Amino acid sequence: EIYGQAVIADTQGKIWITGEQNFLHCYTPATQQFTSYVLNVVEPFFSGWSIQQIRTGQLLIGTTNGLFTKNPLDKENPTPFTKLNGYNTLTESCIYHILETDEGIWLTTDHGLFLVDMNTGVKEHIDKESANLPNDNLLFLHKDNDNIYWIASRGGGLIRWDRARKTFRPYTVNEGL
Repeated sequence: EIYGQAVIADTQGKIWITGEQNFLHCYTPATQQFTSYVLNVVEPFFSGWSIQQIRTGQLLIGTTNGLFTKNPLDKENPTPFTKLNGYNTLTESCIYHILETDEGIWLTTDHGLFLVDMNTGVKEHIDKESANLPNDNLLFLHKDNDNIYWIASRGGGLIRWDRARKTFRPYTVNEGL
């Protein structure tokens, strides 16, 4: 049996599953076969919390120890993303959600937001200290049609982020949430 925390179907119809171990599983419905890949880590607790296929076709796996990448067309194991550009906190972050926009790839983590370009590396880290983000433990990110970001946080409510104006507005029980 395979248990997962995050599941996606890729553009080729394969189903990718990540969970509470250092494995990435792939199920191919056409052949009814499972293939398992190992994420090489030595942490006593390691988990894959999110998975997303980006426009290039590459799979991104958000884990308790940063970002891993996988080419779904090869048989190689996923590899850690290493283009940190000095933002080493990413490797110590738990990535809960991955959102690709025209600006890059946003990662919601327990250390705030990271903006990543897969070719050049981490472009930006947004947290309480650097940008007055109301809460650093972020679970989900959505960008609406008005270019407003909505951030679900753990303990800080729902946060409205107007990136253009660099403003955050939290909605908590105090605002009726």
